Amino acid sequence: MAFWLVKSEPGAWSWDDQVRDGVTSWTGVRNHQAALNLKTMKVGEKAFFYHSVDQKKIVGVVEVVKEAYPDATDPSGRFVTVDLKAVAPVPEPVSLAQIKADPRLAGRRRALADHLRPGGHRPVKRPRPESLGEIPGAPPAGTVLCRVSDLAAQGARALQFRDGELRYDIFIQRWRDEIHAYRDSCPHLKLPLDYRGGQYLDALGRYLRCAHHGALFRVEDGYCVEGPCKGRWLTPIRLRVDGDNILAG
Repeated sequence: MAFWLVKSEPGAWSWDDQVRDGVTSWTGVRNHQAALNLKTMKVGEKAFFYHSVDQKKIVGVVEVVKEAYPDATDPSGRFVTVDLKAVAPVPEPVSLAQIKADPRLAGRRRALADHLRPGGHRPVKRPRPESLGEIPGAPPAGTVLCRVSDLAAQGARALQFRDGELRYDIFIQRWRDEIHAYRDSCPHLKLPLDYRGGQYLDALGRYLRCAHHGALFRVEDGYCVEGPCKGRWLTPIRLRVDGDNILAG
C-alpha cells in the first residue's frame, strides 16, 4: 500500500479547512505527473498533508476515501480528483528542511521533490455562499424575493439593495429547473454581468456571460471557464425555494 504526499497553499486550503470539512474533493490539479499519481491512489491509502508557500511543512495525515473521478472544475475534462478524509494532525509539524537533512530519506527525495514542485496537488476552494443577511441593507432570511413563476424557463431577475451610499446587486437565474443566485459582480473588474437587458445567459443558454469582457461562468457553481478571470468564481448567494416562492436563505 502506497503512502502519498499532497500539498496545498494554506491561504487557499489549510489543514484546519480540511479538518472542518472532514472529506473534501482534491480538485484543481493541473500538473500531468501529479494527475497520474491521483489516478494511482487507492481507497484506504494515506497521505501527508503539506503546507506549501511560506510554511513548507507536513502538518497532518489524510486518507483516500474515493478513487479518481472527473474533476468538475476542469472544463477540458482531462483531469481527475480524489476524495480525501482528514485523519489526524502530526504530533509535531515536519519542515522541508528537516526532510532534506534526514539521511534515512535520501532515496526518496527526488520523488518528494516531484510532489512538491509548482503545479502539484492543490485544491480549488469554492467561495462560501453568502446569506442576504450578511449583505448590509439586504432583507432578512425568509423574505420573499420573487416567485419561480415570475421567471421564464431560462429567465433571470436582478435585485438591488442599498445601505446608505453603498449598493449591493445580486441576480437570480432559473436554469434547467434549478434556481441559482450570485452577487452581480464579475471577479475581473467587479462590474455587473448583465449584458442584455436583464439577461445573464450566453446566446446558447449554456453559461452565464459577463457583458464587459465576455467571461463565461458555469451556471451550476459560478466557476469561470473562459475569459480574463478564468479559474475564479462568482460569489454564490444562499436561497431557498418554498412552493412558488424564492426566499432569502
